[in-house]
Amino acid sequence: MDNISKILNTTDRLACITIDVEMDYGSRTGEFNILNDDSQLRSLKQTIAQHNVPITAFITTDLIEKFPRTLSLIRDIACDFHSHSHTHKNVNNPYETSRSADVFEKYFNRRPLGYRFPQGVFNYKDIELIKSAGYRFSSSLFPSIRPGKFYNIRKPAIPFLYKNGILELPFAVINTLRTVFSLSYAKIYGLGLTRVLINRFGLPNIVVFDSHLHDYIYNEKSFNKLTLPYKLAWGINKRQGVSCFEAIINMLKQEGYVFTTMTNLFDRFEKS
Repeated sequence: MDNISKILNTTDRLACITIDVEMDYGSRTGEFNILNDDSQLRSLKQTIAQHNVPITAFITTDLIEKFPRTLSLIRDIACDFHSHSHTHKNVNNPYETSRSADVFEKYFNRRPLGYRFPQGVFNYKDIELIKSAGYRFSSSLFPSIRPGKFYNIRKPAIPFLYKNGILELPFAVINTLRTVFSLSYAKIYGLGLTRVLINRFGLPNIVVFDSHLHDYIYNEKSFNKLTLPYKLAWGINKRQGVSCFEAIINMLKQEGYVFTTMTNLFDRFEKS
């Protein structure tokens, strides 16, 4: 609980669906082949429109410079936009935070409110970095465990304020178990087990649901560039991303969640 000044709770059930827009499979392929998969991109856009759910995109901003189509893509699938570093390299420094904000402002004509550190790897000094760069909130904390990446089992699973005033809107985990509730994990566990765990243990009232374009869209060229461990993990239900997404949206609706954007969620806690 070090460097945390206030825990923020609510009885309202709110869900934010977020998509990280980055290179295919993060920084593991060095390519963005998904951008050229028009058929699957159209299918994803249609599915999102059918369910009338607002989508928040966290953008790795160097993609906007390297792949001009990125901007039209994210505006097709999302209505709310924030930064996800500049290069998605696992190095948190003033260049990554400030350059991302500058590029974002150039294309969106406003400074970004939120920042998401790659792979949930950061510390309190990094929170100071995003404050210095003008961001108002972070959505980077997995209140869970990932060996070699983070150990956050004692961190809050609900929104909180850091001592420097930055708001953290953590990723959703299944209560008690602290298992990450995201599209990647739901595909690995399968919808049946995911439903069982949620029915048994429940979710926080604020659900920040994490996903990536590669969770929805399978691109064989990029997939084949992965090392074997990642192929084994992401190969599970690799063509079922959109259908899994639809099932999770319906599951959250049945649980009484109202869908909103990360900006609206920030505004709500900023005023509280």
